[in-house]
Amino acid sequence: MRIALDGNPLLTQTQRGIGKTTRRLIEEFARRSNPFDIFCYVPGSAWQRPPHWRHVFLRRLAPGESLPSAAARDGASLVHLMDYFFPLYDPAEVAAATQRPFRLVVTVRDIIPLHFPREKKAGLGRLRRNLFPILGAVDLIIAISQATREDLIRHLDVPGEKIEVVHHGVDLEVFHDRFTAEEVEDVRRRYKLPARYIVYVSAFDPRKNHHLLLNAYHTFLRMTGTDCALVLVGPGRLPATLVSHIRKLNLQERVIVLHGLPVRDLALVYRGATLSAFPSLYEGFGNPLLEGMACGTPTVALAKASVPEVAGDGALLVEENDHTAFAGAMARVLQDPDLSRDLGERGRRRAERFTWTAAAQKTLAIYERLVSS
Repeated sequence: MRIALDGNPLLTQTQRGIGKTTRRLIEEFARRSNPFDIFCYVPGSAWQRPPHWRHVFLRRLAPGESLPSAAARDGASLVHLMDYFFPLYDPAEVAAATQRPFRLVVTVRDIIPLHFPREKKAGLGRLRRNLFPILGAVDLIIAISQATREDLIRHLDVPGEKIEVVHHGVDLEVFHDRFTAEEVEDVRRRYKLPARYIVYVSAFDPRKNHHLLLNAYHTFLRMTGTDCALVLVGPGRLPATLVSHIRKLNLQERVIVLHGLPVRDLALVYRGATLSAFPSLYEGFGNPLLEGMACGTPTVALAKASVPEVAGDGALLVEENDHTAFAGAMARVLQDPDLSRDLGERGRRRAERFTWTAAAQKTLAIYERLVSS
C-alpha cells in the first residue's frame, strides 16, 4: 500500500518550523522498514532525495499537478497533507469531493493567525483559503499539541474524535548537555559572548513577546545587580521597534543579537547560557523551549497555550504576562544554585520524552488504523 506525503515544505519552508519538522518526521520514516510504501511528493525537479533516505521514495509532480490527483492515479491508500502555506492541493476541490480512493490526513500545527489577526493578516488569509475549507472533508487531523487540538474544537467546531495529538520531537543528537567546557568556550569566543547570559531563541514576531522580556530583563538587572547579558537569537535583523525599545531602556551594551547560527552552534549557545527564557504568548508546540531544556539549561517560560503541556515540570512557569513576575522568576533561578541545577536536570529529562522516533511511530499507527478501517 502506498502512502503519499506532502513534501512541499522541504522546498518552500526550509527556514521555518514547518519545513524542519516535516523533514525530521520523514527522516524517521526513511530510517526504518515500514508497513507501507512511503512516497514523498514534490513539485518540479529541483529537490533531490537524500541518499540515506532508504525507505522513503520520491515522486515528482508535473507542472500544475495536484497531490490528491497524482496520489489517486498512483493508487495511494492515504494522503498526508503537511502544509497549507503553499498547498499542493485545491481546497475547493478537496472540500467538494464526495468520494475519494484514499484516506486523507492533514497536520495542523496551530491556528495562531486567528488569535493575532492584526499582526498575522497574511497567515489568516492562508488559514481561511487553504485550511478551513478542508477540515470537514479530511478523515483525520493530526494536531501537534493538546493546546492546538483544543483550539480546533473551541474555535472551529471540529469534533474532538476527529483529532489525534502527535507531539513534535527534539533532535537529541544535536541538543544535549554532553558538550565539553572547551566546546562551550569556543562558541562563546567566536560569538563574543560573556561568561553569563540569558538566551531567547525565537522569530522576531510580536507574539514572541520580546518587549516583555526586555522590560523583565531591565527589572532583573536592578533586582540582582548582575552583569548577566541578554542574547536574542532569531532570523535576520532585529525589528526597528525592538531596537528602539532597547535604546529606551539603555540596554545597548547588554543585549547581543545573533542570527544565522549553524545548528550545532545554536546548541552550544543554549548549553553555555545561564538561563533560557521563553516568554512567548502563543505556541502551537514550542520547539526552542524543548531545545534549551534538552541542553540542560534552566528555563523560565510564560505559561501560555502549549507551553505548560510541553514543559511539564522541566521549567519554571510564570502565570502572569507581567514583566515584574518574569523578572522575579529569572532572579530566583540566578540566585539559587540548587534551583538552577534542579531545573536543568528536570528540563533535560522532560525533553528526552519528546523524540522524533515516537512521533513517527504514532503517525504510522494512525496511517495503519485509517487504511485498515
